[in-house]
Amino acid sequence: MKVLLVDLGTPRDEISEPLGIETLAPYITDNVPEAQIYLKSLELDNYSDIGPILKNSHYEIIGLSTKIRAYEKFKTSVEKTQEESPDTILVAGDILGTYAFEDVLKLYNNIICVRGEGETAFSELVKEVAQNKKRENLKLTNIPNLAYISNNELVLTERESFDIRNAKHPLRSLAYKVFDQNGCSRIEGSRGCAYSLCSYCGTVEKYNGPGWKPFDITFVLE
Repeated sequence: MKVLLVDLGTPRDEISEPLGIETLAPYITDNVPEAQIYLKSLELDNYSDIGPILKNSHYEIIGLSTKIRAYEKFKTSVEKTQEESPDTILVAGDILGTYAFEDVLKLYNNIICVRGEGETAFSELVKEVAQNKKRENLKLTNIPNLAYISNNELVLTERESFDIRNAKHPLRSLAYKVFDQNGCSRIEGSRGCAYSLCSYCGTVEKYNGPGWKPFDITFVLE
């Protein structure tokens, strides 16, 4: 099966490494060895939406990583996918999947949203798609951190925090494109916030609770 992960980018005048989708890739590979994983960044390829990517191949599942101010790109990409490949299962993650899943699902009730950390949720979702193929056949209730519509009702599965002691190194296959375009590369050294008490705090929803989780320094340096 073919799995496509797409970073939709932001309107900022900046080229950034799509570390989020690179982080998910090794978990999919370990959980579903037969999956062929393709990573794409609209910023790096200078695309306004997912349309040109869809013309090259058919994907069983597509994950859209949504950043701040990527809403219009998200809508266009969803609609292009529904036109070009209506049987593809679409998954929304990051900003819109975490903080705006209700709004997303009101617009597109066949999408699946991942809330917060997706290492377990997305890799388990890929495994379920590999086994049961069609959207209506998927058994999703035991997969954590999901929001979706079933029988016209919003379903929220159990939230789960990712134990970073089990973290894998990202598949940094797009780093060379970032360097070629003089962009920004990043290293993830921790997650969350030691304070987590601001009235506008977003880390509690993203990481399923307050607190700061530093990665082991050896892991970071590797």
